[in-house]
Amino acid sequence: MASAHIAIALLAITFIAAWIDARSGLIPNWLTLPVIASAPAAQLALGGTSSLVSSLLGAFICSLVPLLMFRLGAMGGGDVKLLCGLGALAGPLAGLELQLLAYTVLVVFALTVLALRGELFAVLRRSWRLVRRVPPSQDSAEARTDFRLGIPIFVATAVTLALRDWPS
Repeated sequence: MASAHIAIALLAITFIAAWIDARSGLIPNWLTLPVIASAPAAQLALGGTSSLVSSLLGAFICSLVPLLMFRLGAMGGGDVKLLCGLGALAGPLAGLELQLLAYTVLVVFALTVLALRGELFAVLRRSWRLVRRVPPSQDSAEARTDFRLGIPIFVATAVTLALRDWPS
């Protein structure tokens, strides 16, 4: 990452995404698509050709796991586009760092919420059945528990920026 401008953009974009996601459950295209489209140009202007290549590589690499999760129905399209844009802005290494931290924050949050609701063991049992490929029982309602990823992405971005030597 080349400048404080990128750090501020990362925080602003993820904050807005978290706010909207918390209220509506969606991360809108008007927020994500301009980031994906403009991040390579911004990196080119700030750091030259090597930064452009890093931006494109970041967008690609940071899209792989989210796209797979989207195809499996485990993640929304807005989350995929947001993570792609963040990879394009931050580059592949920082993009993957904040993505991994976002997943970690989400897991800790989800386990805490499920434990407080008294649903943790039921969810773990259902997950174990899925791993063992045991079909769901007819008498149990296989309730799906959804958690939004916007806030964990914002938290991960803030922590990643705080822990890295950014801006340089």
